[in-house]
Amino acid sequence: MQLAVIESNEKALEFWSDMGFEEIRGSKTIEDDKTGIDVIVMEQALI
Repeated sequence: MQLAVIESNEKALEFWSDMGFEEIRGSKTIEDDKTGIDVIVMEQALI
């Protein structure tokens, strides 16, 4: 399972890390107005 967390959201990053998710890459979202938000993509294997 993968999810993206806004890079500046330290509490969310800590929460998902505590839930067993690991960072796999950084990315940037693209909005309709061509602005972007830096995110960290995290992943956890489903058993």
